[in-house]
Amino acid sequence: MTGDALLWRPRQVHDLMFRIDGFGWYPPELRDGIGFRWSGPGRLASLRIPFRCGGAGRGEIHLVEPVPGGVEVFLNGHPMTIEPRSEGAMEVLGFAWPAAAMAGQDVAELWIAVPETRAEGMPSPDAPGGRRLGVAVSCVVLEPGAAEGRVPEGATDAEDALPLLIGRRWMARHLAVEASGFAFTPAEDGEALEVTATALRLAALSLPRLAWRLRLGGDGEAGLVADWRAADNPGLALPVAGVVVAAPGDDGLALDGLDGLASAFDRVALAALLRDLIGPFRRWLGAPRGVGAVGDVPGGDVPRLAAWQVALHRARAAATRSLAALAAESDLPAVMSRVPAGSIFGAAGAAARAVG
Repeated sequence: MTGDALLWRPRQVHDLMFRIDGFGWYPPELRDGIGFRWSGPGRLASLRIPFRCGGAGRGEIHLVEPVPGGVEVFLNGHPMTIEPRSEGAMEVLGFAWPAAAMAGQDVAELWIAVPETRAEGMPSPDAPGGRRLGVAVSCVVLEPGAAEGRVPEGATDAEDALPLLIGRRWMARHLAVEASGFAFTPAEDGEALEVTATALRLAALSLPRLAWRLRLGGDGEAGLVADWRAADNPGLALPVAGVVVAAPGDDGLALDGLDGLASAFDRVALAALLRDLIGPFRRWLGAPRGVGAVGDVPGGDVPRLAAWQVALHRARAAATRSLAALAAESDLPAVMSRVPAGSIFGAAGAAARAVG
């Protein structure tokens, strides 16, 4: 018997009767002793499960009843090929994920999208137009294809290296990023997406008048390009363009375009903003949108949004590696103690004051 035959592969079962992290779900229900949740009212539902496997694996989504027209499933933005089968009264959607879907991730974020929702029930205070139902999920099963926690050969764990270099408490205090005013629009050419965030805050530093745009090429090969501008003076282009990742699957690249900045503060601040952009993106995606409410798909194109999510995960990996390199060559607490006179953030603020 070889050592491979004894490889431990833990199987994780996430029951939707319990508390969940995600959006687009109704409260839990029981039917014939089986607990489940309906997705809705929108077409898209998200489920985030703490899970770290470092490689490929398999999963299952157990449904109380089949969905006419099928469903789309994405894991951390990667599309899954579904293999449906029946197990008694349950419909089981099996899928296998590639190593790239969980590389550098400690959370399995599942997106489940239905072609359309259906109306059910009478109006109520919680659902004035009646409930719109998508898919009834009982549980999700995840099983890594290799030993849990194993890091692919040749990979570097910048997520762990950065806190070791500068300290977790200092990071939480001085590199924490918040953003609001998040907006998503398709580019004019139809082959790219643009995001604008205003009301930015980096720890105690408020940047309410700095707007920025990220552009992702439709083929995924151009990477993310940051276009930083003063919100009140669109003609003032800030002197940086960060090409985050050049090709799909190449997560080892650091940010390009930061070396040209004279201010170390700006290099660190822009890398920190790109690193934490995935959080505001999730909150924006799950935010209520008028009548349709949570789960409506902005632009109606789930695969497009999933490709955007993959790009933002790559941006996080690239930005974290850049921050680790900056921490190794600079005294980050000293760098981030004040905004230097030559900072692009200072320039944006001065432009905003001049316009005002």
